[in-house]
Amino acid sequence: MDAAGKVAEQFGVYWPNLIAQVVLFAIVYWVLKRFAFKPVIAMLEERRRRIEEGQINAENIKKQLAGPAATGWRNRNVRKPWPPPSKLP
Repeated sequence: MDAAGKVAEQFGVYWPNLIAQVVLFAIVYWVLKRFAFKPVIAMLEERRRRIEEGQINAENIKKQLAGPAATGWRNRNVRKPWPPPSKLP
């Protein structure tokens, strides 16, 4: 036996089991990647996109609400009585 074989034997490595575990791990990883990881990642990406759109919409609404108040829209839209009180008979 060579040195690697002696070390593997000392640590109790049984090669047929190790190879079977590696093959099964590869199969399970492939199945999860194909049927679990892709849909979950797609769902998370869609959620991230919707959150980003919501933040953009919130910023737009905030700008719209701040715009008229900053320009004094209330003072411009107040109806003045007609005729002015000083010109009443």
